[in-house]
Amino acid sequence: KTKNKKSVKKKKSVKKKQVSKKVSRKISLVKKKLLSKKKTIISKKKKSLKLRKNITKKKLVKKTKTLKDIAQMQIAPEQGQFLQIIVKLLKIKKCLEIGRFTGLSTLCMAKGLPHDGKIVSIDSSDEFLPLAKKYWEKAGVQDKIESVIGEGVEVMQSYIDRQYSFDLIFIDADKNNYLNYYELSLKLTPSNGIIIIDNM
Repeated sequence: KTKNKKSVKKKKSVKKKQVSKKVSRKISLVKKKLLSKKKTIISKKKKSLKLRKNITKKKLVKKTKTLKDIAQMQIAPEQGQFLQIIVKLLKIKKCLEIGRFTGLSTLCMAKGLPHDGKIVSIDSSDEFLPLAKKYWEKAGVQDKIESVIGEGVEVMQSYIDRQYSFDLIFIDADKNNYLNYYELSLKLTPSNGIIIIDNM
């Protein structure tokens, strides 16, 4: 009787282990499937976001062209792409932009920034700021952008006084002040900082 009881217990123990292994395998398969689905969803979301940003950029370019003669102040889309690549490849975290217009260059650089990156955009006028903000929001980069209304030289000098520093400075404003902007930029960037000047 004792042997029979032990035998029954062993059989039950073996069955439990087998059941446990089957359950464990099923759980593992379910986890793998869920993880695979999660990765697919994340991948689709990233593709969707990237597509949305590209469409937004094209729409901003198109909208700016409706401003007719003044639209020539906007950088070319290829220049915007170049700025985005530079910011991303060099892992820039802090940008300063002198001259915003409708915000295409701002948008492109913001796209290249990491999630905790920041770009400060200075312009003497707020005339086209609502238009710029509209497309920054559509592209989902508004949280990376700080817009400052003021004279470029004065704002830059105030940043020097407060010991601010930027990894990259993009100058695309009134040409008469380019030399001043450049000299001030030298004081606002570290030795390995980057200064990009448009139309030179």
